[in-house]
Formats: sequence, C-alpha cells, structure tokens
Amino acid sequence: MLTDAVERHLVPLLEPLGLRPAKYPEQLKVGIVARALARRLDGKRTFYVTIWCDGGTAENLSWRADVYDGHIWWDLAFTFPFERPGYPPVKPRGGCALDLAPFFPARSPDHFDRAIRFLGTLLVTYHEEIAAQVPELRPDIERALQTVGWQAALREAPELWARRLVQGEVDYTEEPASIVFVGANLVVVSVGTERFTFKFPVEGIAKADPAHVSGWWTTPAGTRAASVLRIGERRWRFDFEGKLVEVGARAPSTG
Repeated sequence: MLTDAVERHLVPLLEPLGLRPAKYPEQLKVGIVARALARRLDGKRTFYVTIWCDGGTAENLSWRADVYDGHIWWDLAFTFPFERPGYPPVKPRGGCALDLAPFFPARSPDHFDRAIRFLGTLLVTYHEEIAAQVPELRPDIERALQTVGWQAALREAPELWARRLVQGEVDYTEEPASIVFVGANLVVVSVGTERFTFKFPVEGIAKADPAHVSGWWTTPAGTRAASVLRIGERRWRFDFEGKLVEVGARAPSTG
C-alpha cells in the first residue's frame, strides 16, 4: 500500500527535483516499512524524503526530509502552513506524523491514499523552505513551479487539509429543521431525532422561523454532520470544523 501510494502521488511531483526511489540507508525496526526518494547533492551529501509506517496496520504513518552525509542526518525544518484548531502555533520542525494523523490513514486504504496525496501537495507548498535549506535544489524548484502538476498541487493542498475529516462526498440536499434554541452566538436545530449546533453571531432569529440544513458529511466516527444552515432566505456556511466561512442569501431558483 505504501509503495503504490508513493508511486502515484509523490514520485511524479518530486521527479522534477531529481528525486528518485532509493533504498533507505538505515536499519529499520521490525515491522516498519519505509520508502525513500533521494537525490545526490555532491560527493558526500544526499537529499532524502522518507515515508514510513507499520507494515501490518499502516499505523504511525510519518515522514521527514533530510540531508544525509553518510554519518549524520541533518533534518530540514518546516512551518506547517494550515490552521490547526486547538493547537498552539506550530514552530518550524521536521516532518512528522502530526501532519498526516488527521487523515486517519490506518482506517482504510482510501484514508491512507488521501494522506499520501496530501503529503505530496504539502511538500510542494514547502518549496521555499526547501530551497532555502537545500540551495542546490532552488533552480529545479523554480522550474517545477511553472509546471501544471506543481500549480495544481499548490491549489489542492488547502482543499485536502480542509476536507481531512470528511468521509465520502458532501451532500447538499436540504432537509427541514426545527429551531430548538437561539442564543447570542449559537443556534441549535433538530432534524428528525438529530440535533445540530451552529455557532455564529445570531441576530433577528426566532424559534418559529423556518429552517433548513444541508451540506451533509460523515465524520471519522461515522456520525452525520452538517455545514450549511438556512433560515428563511438567509444562509450560513461553515467549514468542516464548525467555523463560519460564508454568510449570504439563498441561491435563486432556476426552476
């Protein structure tokens, strides 16, 4: 599974930098599988991107980028570019499992594939930090940035991160809801036997107002969540962590 995902998502993106599949030069712990992509920088130094996980369960999927001189691994440091709610601001550090764990890669082959796909786009997003720490790669990085693959990866990275908790597709079918509670900064609605809470500055909403919910998605726990609330002609859209991202009117009917 690791080999297939790396071949699909990492090899094509990193090939313009001269990275090729290579044997990992260190002794692995029992049960761990690893795949490495490498490029020789000079007579002594080699740039490595290494990905590994438990071979039987796909647990502990992790990665890192290093320069190896045959004796010492000099790990590169990166600043994670996307918001991690509930966590302090990330300081520059080498790659690790924290970047991929939110995709729940051990849950299924699809989850694992998405995690590796995100890693490929993340490495492209780190292009400036890579160029600053490995100057030999800068000319190739600048050329790669002009390619369709790298431009697509830069666009895709934030979308993949935003959807990391989403299982399957998002369903925008509206379902009628009843308003259960209205507070200063939240609305609780019921859809059948389910209740959903939306947090946002609430103004001019009454419990008797007609409401609808959509943007349905399945959480990693298998429960249903919603990302769109409509009350009358007003519409609020939330990201998959419940943060308000858009306020607008109901889209006009085309019927």
